[in-house]
Amino acid sequence: MSRSLTWRAAVALAVSIIVSGASVGAEPLISAEPSAHAVAANRVGSQYLTKNVFVVSIDGLRGTEAFDAPDPAVLIPRMNELRAQGSLYRNFYNLVATWTTPGNDTIVDGCWEMTPNNEGNRLFQPACPTVFEYYRKANPDVAQNQVWAVVGKNNCNLLASSQHAYYGPEFAASIDPSPTGDRLDNSTWAVMRTVMDQYHPSLVFLHLGQVDRAGHEGWFVYQEAILNADRIVDELWTKIQSDPIYRDRTTVLVTTDHGRHDDEHGGFRDHSGISEGDKRLFLLALGPDIKAGAEFQEFRQQIDIAPTVGELLGFETPYAAGRVLSEMIEGYEARSVRPTRAAAWQNESPITASSGVVEQPDIALNAEGLHVVWVDDRGGSREIYYRQRSAGGLWSEEVDLSTSGREARAPSIAASGERVHVVWQDYRSGNWAIYYRWRDIGGEWSQPTVVLESVVEQAGDPGSRCAMTMEPQVAVCAGQVIVAVPLMSDRLRIFRLSPEGSWASQTVLDAPQSPYVDSFHTVLPQNTALATSDSLALVFWQQVNRRDWMLKYVRSGNAGLSWGPRVDYTFGNEHDVTVAAQGSNVFAAWIKPPHALWYQQSTDGGQNWPGASRLRTSGAWQPDLVAATGMVAMVWEDYRNGLPAIYLRTSANEGQTWDELQLSTGNSFSIEPVAATDGERVYVVWRDMRDGDWQLYLGEWSSIEPTPTASPTATVAPTLTATRTSTRTATASPTVSATATPTLTPTPPTYRLFLPLLIRGA
Repeated sequence: MSRSLTWRAAVALAVSIIVSGASVGAEPLISAEPSAHAVAANRVGSQYLTKNVFVVSIDGLRGTEAFDAPDPAVLIPRMNELRAQGSLYRNFYNLVATWTTPGNDTIVDGCWEMTPNNEGNRLFQPACPTVFEYYRKANPDVAQNQVWAVVGKNNCNLLASSQHAYYGPEFAASIDPSPTGDRLDNSTWAVMRTVMDQYHPSLVFLHLGQVDRAGHEGWFVYQEAILNADRIVDELWTKIQSDPIYRDRTTVLVTTDHGRHDDEHGGFRDHSGISEGDKRLFLLALGPDIKAGAEFQEFRQQIDIAPTVGELLGFETPYAAGRVLSEMIEGYEARSVRPTRAAAWQNESPITASSGVVEQPDIALNAEGLHVVWVDDRGGSREIYYRQRSAGGLWSEEVDLSTSGREARAPSIAASGERVHVVWQDYRSGNWAIYYRWRDIGGEWSQPTVVLESVVEQAGDPGSRCAMTMEPQVAVCAGQVIVAVPLMSDRLRIFRLSPEGSWASQTVLDAPQSPYVDSFHTVLPQNTALATSDSLALVFWQQVNRRDWMLKYVRSGNAGLSWGPRVDYTFGNEHDVTVAAQGSNVFAAWIKPPHALWYQQSTDGGQNWPGASRLRTSGAWQPDLVAATGMVAMVWEDYRNGLPAIYLRTSANEGQTWDELQLSTGNSFSIEPVAATDGERVYVVWRDMRDGDWQLYLGEWSSIEPTPTASPTATVAPTLTATRTSTRTATASPTVSATATPTLTPTPPTYRLFLPLLIRGA
């Protein structure tokens, strides 16, 4: 299973809870002197002169009216002058959802966000921890009133924190929410000035929302709003430089959450599309550690802002997908990769020793052994890498499957018989496409082929419906390769590979409206989950249910040739759903807020679902569920003792009772677990930061007693016959009302843990 952290939606408990705490009213009191907390906050240690960071988001400013204009001085004269004092990125992109809530959530958490706009009574928070949470957890002496979000649209009223199990509202920023749908930028700026004078916060997110609203109204008001936002940025910088607490100790990052349709795709009045105008942004940086007069041509993204803030203020952002904007930082020194040490515990071993960042692993089994794919940026761009461990326990060399040269992510792998199948999301051609490769028993890989490309589909209205292809999932059912692809913002398609190598598709979800026409009817299918067994196939997905999320699924009894009607499975709040199938049994697990792990089983191929059971009451996150004859296994991130550890539960009686085991050491960040099983052994791969950088680790569990005289390699040589069930994260809530808790085995299992002799590739 491959997951993006950015799409695991953490749903708020209530707006009143989220926006509580320090906030500024219409006329907050102004203290004559900076608070003691302000001075303490400025003592946060890092290697840089920067002790304060302001991030400014100008909502909906298209690049062609900013630094890509023939003469930027026309509409952004002051920022155009300021660029000589700092650094500018023009090849700066939002590659996910080009509208307000997800765009700004991405800025503050550095993850791949795709959530609907938080208009009305919606309760969508950032899916990942925000920079506010990272900063305050790393620096307990930084009070909430030293970290602020001042926002100009109610779309952004819930971005002060996530609901993450390790962070969450306890470490939220103070927030001044927009009291109406949109407030004037001058009003937002007035509140910001008051906050600065009263609290001197050290980390600030300032959202200016008027440019986007004006763009929806007309060209001239759009231009006026841009000029006004440009003035505010200049006044902010002037105020910072005139304040002895901020002067020469503060970095300002100015960007935008999304652009607007270009002329070929509907024009400036709207956005949420995939045109260059929608995606192409800018980032202007000013500060004591920022190179002056520099313009960078590197392809960089919105997700890179949060890690850059962490770099400058000296805190880690372990769940962020982005990378530090290192080119612009004076004195930046990349951390040297620490040599991977031997595994500290008996039941885990390292798989990778990458010089880059590894993420989004997925695994599969067949008769040849264990197959692992992941994302790796060792060469400067994210690519999809593959490695095999043979049935004899030897590891192959690593293979770059994507060779995109730009951006590849979200790999999914399935294995059956002699073949291994991999799909992923790829940006090599300037828009997302889904690519596919397969491997034969001799180890040869096919050439990459395209399953689906992002296109604009509605004739006559090119800006209204974009088919941006997002994270795919692959599975094999009765020899048929099946790929599920969500298309932002309102479709879900399932593809079936023909013997001739072409892809036949069926649209199982197709909503007629686009998100900016009526945001309460936004569908946003995402986070597909596949389960297959014999000729049975099920596809689950997450979609919007007005306030939060719901989960639906479709079934196929003929190996994906046709698909049955959509079924409502859950309604609201639950998330991280994963599914597996064996015979007529279908198993599902999910997280129920805040962090409880729930489980449910169908014995008739997913037609009926008896009552759900709670396996963990708290501390669980991001489960993965797999099944084979004789074994159901579940892994998840567990926060019961603080830092996340990987836990495993196994059941030999189809989920009636479970045995539990901690796989990872729990002394660092251990996240994103994925599992595979052949019915006797469970293989688990996860990301681990114990050695100072992200690497992949492997853990194993077996129900078979090892032969006392066997060698370590021979001990675990698997006879693998089961195809791993491909699964996927989703966010939803169950329709079931049962809350019975299963009978858990009170004593530890008698099974033994053992590992192969791992041979590292170069």
